[in-house]
Amino acid sequence: METRNQPDPNTPLPSFSIVVETENLAVTDIAGLEESLDSLAGQQPSPAQAREVIVIESGDVPKKLLDRLTAKYPWVRFVRAEGDLSYEGAKIEGARRSTGEIVLYADSDCVYEPDWIWSMLAPFGAYSDLSVLAGETAIRGEGPYALAIALTFFFDGHTGGNDLYQRPTYYFNNVAFRRRFLLDNPPAVEGASYRGGIVMHIAELSRKGCPIWWQPWARAHHAPPKGLATWFWRYLLIGADNVAIRRSMLGEWENWRRSVRGGRWAKLKRRLKANIGRKPRSAWYLPLALPIAGLSAGLVYAGAGIALAKPNYILKNFKQLERVSQSHSADVPGARSSGG
Repeated sequence: METRNQPDPNTPLPSFSIVVETENLAVTDIAGLEESLDSLAGQQPSPAQAREVIVIESGDVPKKLLDRLTAKYPWVRFVRAEGDLSYEGAKIEGARRSTGEIVLYADSDCVYEPDWIWSMLAPFGAYSDLSVLAGETAIRGEGPYALAIALTFFFDGHTGGNDLYQRPTYYFNNVAFRRRFLLDNPPAVEGASYRGGIVMHIAELSRKGCPIWWQPWARAHHAPPKGLATWFWRYLLIGADNVAIRRSMLGEWENWRRSVRGGRWAKLKRRLKANIGRKPRSAWYLPLALPIAGLSAGLVYAGAGIALAKPNYILKNFKQLERVSQSHSADVPGARSSGG
């Protein structure tokens, strides 16, 4: 595996923008946005030094909270999403509205460790050939449920490593791009999947020979799915996405999956090492976590089976539930923002 040294602490930093989307707030805790911004507020360099910090507001932030956040974080600019933007669409809209050389992506359901901004920016200053830099994301929380999610969700956790390294994937909640490169090589913003556009983008970058570097010092902590309904739908959607991606990528799917994950047992081994090897007390939760992990995996297979029989069924019904949830919020005075 190719590696690179960490940049010198005095490395000049490029200009930057930060983009946060709120699409995830439709299925998670609304307070997560404030937690996310709090985790950025005290960092060095300060987010106030960014060309702009843009929050793509998809209508899920109550106006009262929006007004409070605007007063609390004067460096944040809230931008109302036009139309029904997808997750990837909101990300690209943020890049289009940015002016920094580097675009850092954060999500409203993640919190970021104190040196995250520097850790993401410095490698771009040190290595002119670097176009994509991913940080490491772990599931936050303690207990059997959090451990079960950490073993079965998207993220491998924190490696505890030091050197930059290459890996053929990224997650949009903890990644940075050279803005011009991203706009020239954007992910698809429409498709028959929930988050599959990211996988397709990664595959396209691989075809073009663009390496994805990882920064183990840029650590994020992602909230686990909150509540039974959110857990249920998120894992069904993972299964449905797997089918949609497999159809789109044809013969490339298996090769890509093996290159990224190294097989199911290798993935489980990595995650056990990240979550129990670095926090041995978590082993006490394993007997209760494994049944939850098994149910989660079962939902993935169920989602895949449903998607094979009815390709758009799960995504269509999930989006209908999202619209119903948002319309209920709209009936409450001040529950939805008028944009900004």
